[in-house]
Amino acid sequence: MKRLFAALLMVVVAACSGATGSTDSAQGPTASPVLPTEEPITEAPSMSPPPTAVASSAPTDTGSPGPPGESFVDPEGAYRITVPGSWEARHGAIAEGIEVWLAGEVEDGFGPNVNVLTQTTGGMTLDEYTESSIANAPTFVKDFEVLDSRRETGPNGTELAILEYSGEAGTDRPLRFLAVWTVNDGQAVVATFTTTPERYEEQRDDVLPYLLTLEPQ
Repeated sequence: MKRLFAALLMVVVAACSGATGSTDSAQGPTASPVLPTEEPITEAPSMSPPPTAVASSAPTDTGSPGPPGESFVDPEGAYRITVPGSWEARHGAIAEGIEVWLAGEVEDGFGPNVNVLTQTTGGMTLDEYTESSIANAPTFVKDFEVLDSRRETGPNGTELAILEYSGEAGTDRPLRFLAVWTVNDGQAVVATFTTTPERYEEQRDDVLPYLLTLEPQ
């Protein structure tokens, strides 16, 4: 699912209880996209990858010093990212075209998660997309605060923007975010890690190497 929107689409996955076991007893995640026309999704998410997804169970061998894990190829063919085997895929948890992984244990009704989505950029460069994202974020994220913004080259040679920020977006609790994105051929691919402030420092160093494997296809 691709949208024309000149800003980073903030997606928060909250209240991810029932991380293991049957989906019959699991409470589905609540999606809070910035576009006000969409209603939160509250049904239990599908735990199986769609038939078009390419998710290898073998460790990725890219010839680069990236982290070990499984290579996930976007069903729409927009990107590839390496994910560790410990992340639980929640395909279809928010909406078609937005992939979500539960990246840690649920605590106090919230599960740390990673989501990846694509957006049409209208021809913006990586720097322009970054500037527009930061400028528009306060409209959708209460108490938005940039903690760090920089560029980095991923292990596969992809030029990436990295944004660490805090705020409240679709929940009544403070959250911390780590977003990594790239822009290619008029399209941005954005991977965002969301967790609570108390767990952020502990989890950030484990998650970031995987977000840096993001590459357009």
